[in-house]
Amino acid sequence: MLDKVYEPQNHRMHRAGHNFLLRFRTVLPPPAGDAGVRQQKAQMSQIEYRPATSEDLGELIELWWLMQSSHDAYCPMFYKNVGAEESKTFCHRYFTDLLTQETCMIHVATSSGTAVGMIVAHFRTRPPVYEVRQQVEVEIAIVLPTHRRRGIFRNLFALVEERAKLAGVGMIEITVDHDNPAKLAYQETGFCLRQDKMVKWI
Repeated sequence: MLDKVYEPQNHRMHRAGHNFLLRFRTVLPPPAGDAGVRQQKAQMSQIEYRPATSEDLGELIELWWLMQSSHDAYCPMFYKNVGAEESKTFCHRYFTDLLTQETCMIHVATSSGTAVGMIVAHFRTRPPVYEVRQQVEVEIAIVLPTHRRRGIFRNLFALVEERAKLAGVGMIEITVDHDNPAKLAYQETGFCLRQDKMVKWI
């Protein structure tokens, strides 16, 4: 419970190196024939990685809703939402606020100018009873189904991890449902299971 008492401190120094752009080309082995050649060309389309801005707000909301609405498959009772319209209205306010916060990182992956993935992470300060006081928490990670298995999450996470290291933070945390196939991608980037979250319906 103590974790909820402590609010993040001012981390202006984490803004250093914030404005940069990375470009990656991801190529998967194509099937044989002309169809394979066309597929390979499509997969070589440039993916750009950059900090999100207020101009991305609409796409951030749509990516978030894709993630949020798909969670019903893991636990319908826990993830039951109030509907798309009301949820997106809340999300608009939420992301508008996040984009102004010094302790929040939002990065997007774009293809031909369209957002195909994003990651949202926060610098957190833990209670003074812990030796490790600073951590980064990944709140949101989503890649469009059409662009998965191309290393996009790995590259987005690399941006978060690099800023955490520059800030002297030694721990990154993420929460994932047991049945979420994305768990494999997290494990491949070095995450390991630390605890189980339990729920009792009453």
